[in-house]
Amino acid sequence: MEQLSNPVIRIWCCDLWIGLDVEHAYARILSTAICGIDYLRLSMGLNLHVGYATRPLEWTVRRDMPEAPPTRTNDVLVLIPAWNEAAHISAIVEAAAEFLPVLVVDDGSVDETPQLSAIAGATVIRHEENLGKGRALVTGFQWGVKEGYNAIISLDADGQHDPVEIPNFLTAYESHAGDLIIGRRDFRQMPFPNAWANPIGSFLLSLALGQRIYDNQSGYRLYTRRLLEALDLQSSGFELEVEVIAQAITKGFRIGWVKIRTIYGTGKKSYFHPWHDSIRFFKMVGYAYRSRRGNGKE
Repeated sequence: MEQLSNPVIRIWCCDLWIGLDVEHAYARILSTAICGIDYLRLSMGLNLHVGYATRPLEWTVRRDMPEAPPTRTNDVLVLIPAWNEAAHISAIVEAAAEFLPVLVVDDGSVDETPQLSAIAGATVIRHEENLGKGRALVTGFQWGVKEGYNAIISLDADGQHDPVEIPNFLTAYESHAGDLIIGRRDFRQMPFPNAWANPIGSFLLSLALGQRIYDNQSGYRLYTRRLLEALDLQSSGFELEVEVIAQAITKGFRIGWVKIRTIYGTGKKSYFHPWHDSIRFFKMVGYAYRSRRGNGKE
């Protein structure tokens, strides 16, 4: 997508804050969007002034973005990446199929996930070996675009995303809320360490991109066709969902948000590896910052 000659809009930084409340330990971070932390206040009474800058933000308004196509919900696909989810997949597929056609990308499962998905009514694509959630999503994106869908809603197969909330995404899509619409969870309802890690990660990504990102790890999302056709995704794991946000913003697409339930305790073992995946996340934050700078959005 070629960048045309564009006007530049200059605005002053707005406040960005994140509240953390885990077992009576409370911290509030009040910051400008990219100009550094104003102060950090902890419940123990410590006030630390880290620094403040008053230079403005600026970014370019793209005039070469195509008009959003008319929305028709029968052109929307539900995509469920799955790996060894035999305990949950049938109920998830059946509930999602009440609203939209469903595609399950089985990422090398050794249990009955693909068979149960098909019985429940999903179209199934199989990876012969486990390639990672990111690769499973890309396989589903490619299939959905090829089949002519104008939007794809992704949700997890482990029960942490409630298919009953699909109409909320469709409503946001029909009102043109954005080309990437992300389900926003309540961090206060998350167990430790997620209740700390998710808001801190979202805060860091917000700083890197110069735009508030409420929930960078939520996999419950709607992607429009024109966004998917513009992405050049390289990641294979959980960090792909962060890469999508970074590319969407640097390419000039708008992000919308939908509040969703915060569901934990489904009995599902987490495949998130704290050290390995955290390193990947920080690399992705660096990539997001460099992409934004390279695109002139600072």
